[in-house]
Amino acid sequence: MSEETLAQHFLKHPEITANDYYFVLKSLNKKPLANFESGKNNQLFYYDNSEKIYYRIAIKVTKNDEIFVKSVVKGDEKLYKEIKNRK
Repeated sequence: MSEETLAQHFLKHPEITANDYYFVLKSLNKKPLANFESGKNNQLFYYDNSEKIYYRIAIKVTKNDEIFVKSVVKGDEKLYKEIKNRK
């Protein structure tokens, strides 16, 4: 995420901490719980077992296969239900 994107994201999601961004960074190399594609944008869902938190990560993949994180949302069972309802 660029500095500008982080600043905008923090205004919308102040609950996302540096630890959450670190989790996202190391998770992108792992298989997600679910992956929903929509054109060039994907929504990836992950679960942090140590913190018992679900994450929805919106990414954009460029023509050069670069990945940009557009948004990060964390939640509990409600977010998990969203995953199950979309499958």
